Amino acid sequence: MPSSVCAKTRARLCGPASEANCVTPESIPDTEALSKAKWTAVTKRSDSEEIYFLVTLPYISQRNGTICCFRVVVVRMQKDQTVKDLAPPHQMELSTYDVVHNGTKTGAYVAEMLDPSR
Repeated sequence: MPSSVCAKTRARLCGPASEANCVTPESIPDTEALSKAKWTAVTKRSDSEEIYFLVTLPYISQRNGTICCFRVVVVRMQKDQTVKDLAPPHQMELSTYDVVHNGTKTGAYVAEMLDPSR
């Protein structure tokens, strides 16, 4: 959206009017702030085998643009793999839960989409 710009000189006069567009390229949110997310494993009852993960996200600045959602990506790894073995997130190919858990031994899928306003 164009906006009018007026630069006042030392004479306190507005120079000739001009219009300009300001565009900010897409980028990921502050990775340092995102790394401060806290994960807690929670069970409903002490005898339950169901485990839930409680994720607490810090405030993430929207200075570079509106964040429409956060995607929680689950990566299934082989027993001998470590996090250091994983590809960078932008190079990771996403699949589905069924393919990752029923067809292959490893893979990544979107487990949840979170609204940033919650």
